[in-house]
Amino acid sequence: MIKIEALSKSYQDGKQFTQVLDNLNLNIAPKQQIAITGESGSGKSTLLHLLACLDKPDSGSIIINGQNICSFSPRLSDAYRQKTVGIVFQKFNLIECLSVWENICFPARLNQNLDEPYLLNLLQQLGIAEQRHKMPVDLSGGEQQRVAIARALSHKPELVLADEPTGNLDDKNSDKVANLLFSLCSLHNAMLVMVTHSQQLAKQAHCHYHLSDKKLTLQAND
Repeated sequence: MIKIEALSKSYQDGKQFTQVLDNLNLNIAPKQQIAITGESGSGKSTLLHLLACLDKPDSGSIIINGQNICSFSPRLSDAYRQKTVGIVFQKFNLIECLSVWENICFPARLNQNLDEPYLLNLLQQLGIAEQRHKMPVDLSGGEQQRVAIARALSHKPELVLADEPTGNLDDKNSDKVANLLFSLCSLHNAMLVMVTHSQQLAKQAHCHYHLSDKKLTLQAND
């Protein structure tokens, strides 16, 4: 269970002060899959960074498993990300000196829960099994995106945060990867918070929220 209460975040660049989130509230139930849409610059990625403990809010709280992660020290934040969270970054953030297989195994090795049959099956489902011995530089953008998704799921995290997880895929592969992401999160009882520009993709989630004017609004999934 995730409980976000009165969350506010602003940034200051010189004399320019920008309020990104203002008194935002949201509850996410166990196993629930949330999609968040919104214009560029509306604060979607900022919210993901706060959920990942990559940034701190100005005020408010994020309660996960009874703990306010906003009060975590750097050491506790690192441990939280390592054990609890799987992140699909918009720019992939693959480790360039490691092969595809080594990138994917990295989070699982850190958590000492490497499950090679599970990972090999994951690669097959994502269509990148034949690329597992390659280096990230030798992959297309779409292939790197899939590696990033596999890496985020490799340690079977409790919470998956995905920033435009299908942004570099064509429509056919976008649907395939999105369906796999939803199904794998469901299979492993993981909560999913996904930021996307795709209305079609957002409608596949349990709940679709739109972030605008620093607030989240629940959207009807027709």
